[in-house]
Amino acid sequence: MTDDRIARLIRGSRDFRKREYTDQLSRMRELAEGQSPEILMISCMDSRVEPALIFDTEPGQMFTVRNVANLVPPFRSGRPTLDSAIAAVEFAVVSVGVSHVVVMGHSRCRGIELAMEAASGYSSIDSEPIGEWLETAAPVCRRILDDTEVSDLDDVHAAARHAGQESVNNSIRNLLSYPWISDRVESGDLELHGWWFEIETGYLWGAKPDGTFMPLDRNPASGPE
Repeated sequence: MTDDRIARLIRGSRDFRKREYTDQLSRMRELAEGQSPEILMISCMDSRVEPALIFDTEPGQMFTVRNVANLVPPFRSGRPTLDSAIAAVEFAVVSVGVSHVVVMGHSRCRGIELAMEAASGYSSIDSEPIGEWLETAAPVCRRILDDTEVSDLDDVHAAARHAGQESVNNSIRNLLSYPWISDRVESGDLELHGWWFEIETGYLWGAKPDGTFMPLDRNPASGPE
């Protein structure tokens, strides 16, 4: 017997085919022949942060790479980075030629919280894959903790908001460490964007040149709605 949760996905696929696919039949037939999206979104695998839903995109408009805490590892000279995130970025940038790459973090990111807990000594990450992966965020977490007064785990989690935004900036810097990205940015063929999604409000924030974040979809002076 099929689990109800899996059966729900199958029904959803059937509904999509009857509703969305049929309504966009000519577009879907075009997509069957190939794709040419101009945007790559690197986001977290968090189930509450669905890029296609947040940005109201249609099939064929955007590549999406999702991993724990929307991290991008840095370039390592002389040693290839065997990582699915970078493989996907290279495919989108080099093979397809996207013109924009967006790294989007979000509030309440458990991956960043885990990295902060490990960096503060409140807990350790015993699993080798996730522990090694979150090491990418460790320098940012340690820097945030050095500048933050922390007395308990609640303080660590509160500081994770700032760490999540700084981790986005760090992933942008790591992207620029790859020659095939930095060359395209310098030539004007590629733009990099750092964004941060606030689950509690639905607002989207963007990184300014100085690394601080400002709301992108509302008047900053208006305050929370």
